[in-house]
Amino acid sequence: MRSKGKQARSRHTIQTILTGAAQLLIELGYSRATTNKIAERSGFSVGTLYQYFEGKEDIYLELMAHECGKIVVAVEQSTAHETLRDTLTNMYSRVFQSQDNNPKLVQALSHLLDGPFLEIRNNARDEALAAVARLLEAHRDEITVPDLQLAALTIVSANEGFIVNANTSAYTAADLLQQGLRLQLAYLTMPDYT
Repeated sequence: MRSKGKQARSRHTIQTILTGAAQLLIELGYSRATTNKIAERSGFSVGTLYQYFEGKEDIYLELMAHECGKIVVAVEQSTAHETLRDTLTNMYSRVFQSQDNNPKLVQALSHLLDGPFLEIRNNARDEALAAVARLLEAHRDEITVPDLQLAALTIVSANEGFIVNANTSAYTAADLLQQGLRLQLAYLTMPDYT
């Protein structure tokens, strides 16, 4: 029983550190968020922080992986419905709900594009691409785009833009969800004019 309690405390400590790091990323940006500031914001000593993470980059890599993972899970949990419209609506709703708690964090993380951060984003993108391609395959008879992998890439790329821009303009996430759905339905079902 003691190990379960210790594991729960460790998870709580890690989550508290990540929450503090997320707040500082939004407020100060990556370059001005230091391990000392993260420890202070989290309510732990710097020594405690280093028991769980190698340093600032490691903390933000974990935060990036966590946020990207939420999007991938949302896409993977989307299921094929009777119509393409219903399937895309389900996917969009799940993706936006997964990011609804903190759109400012999503936007702040979108600026971390170097080395290992990019690798995490690319891995998450590959997983999302595979999940979207599976959803599209279930509606092959409704889709006019000949290359479903290209269609999946187009949809994932558009979704990234919608997610990053959610709540950063005069438009709400619901507005962007509706427009994204219209855009992607038109793209996927447009007659081939070539």
